[in-house]
Amino acid sequence: MSSSAPTTLTDRLILLIRNLDSGYGFFSALEEQTGVSSQRWRNMLRRTQNPTLDMIEALTRLWPQYAFWLATGITDAVNGHVAPPLVQGFPERLDYQEPADKAYFDEQLRLAAMLYGQSGIDMDDEVARMAVSRKVRSELGHVQESPLCDLIYGFVETKDYQAFVEMAKDREKARERKLQSIKERRDLKRKPEGSPVIGGDQRKAHQSVWDLFYLPRPGE
Repeated sequence: MSSSAPTTLTDRLILLIRNLDSGYGFFSALEEQTGVSSQRWRNMLRRTQNPTLDMIEALTRLWPQYAFWLATGITDAVNGHVAPPLVQGFPERLDYQEPADKAYFDEQLRLAAMLYGQSGIDMDDEVARMAVSRKVRSELGHVQESPLCDLIYGFVETKDYQAFVEMAKDREKARERKLQSIKERRDLKRKPEGSPVIGGDQRKAHQSVWDLFYLPRPGE
C-alpha cells in the first residue's frame, strides 16, 4: 500500500519561503541569488503559479540543509537534514541546525561546480553533461568510471579538496556533540523537567529542544 506526504512540494516551498522572509528587500535579494524573478516567487506564494524545476533547484542549493525535507516532507536531523524552524516536523521533532552541516553541504556544492567547470564540457549541452557524468557497466559486469574520473583524481590532491576532507572531520566532531546533547537532553539539565516557560506553549513544556522524538505528556 502506497502513501503520500500530507503536504505537497508546493506547500513546503511556500513554508520555506515564509520562514526565510526577512521583510523589506527579501524578494529582490532572492531574485539576485537565484536568477528567478521576484514576481515568480510571489506568484508561487499566492499559488497562481506552480513551482518550476529551476525554482526548486535554486532553493535547495541556497539552503541544502532543507533539501531532503523539501523533497520528502520528512527529516534526518542527526545528519543535518532538517525542516525550517517554524515548521511542525513529524515523526522527528528535532530542528536544531548545526552550522557545520550547512558549511559542509555548501562546500560540496562549490567543489562539484568547480569540477564540472574544469571539465571543459558545455554545461548547456545536456547530452554532454550526461555523457561526462555517467558510469557504465562493461560486458563482464565491471563498473567503469565516468570520463570525469581522471580529473577527479587530479583534483583530490589540491588544497581545496584536502580542506574539504578536514571540514568533514570537523563536521563529524560536531555530529558527536549533537548526539551527546540529544542523549543528555542538555537544556533540561538547567531546570526541572516540566517547569513552565513564560509565554511558552505548555503542550511541549515536558520536551527538551534536544529531543529527537516526541515524548508522551506526563499523565497521559
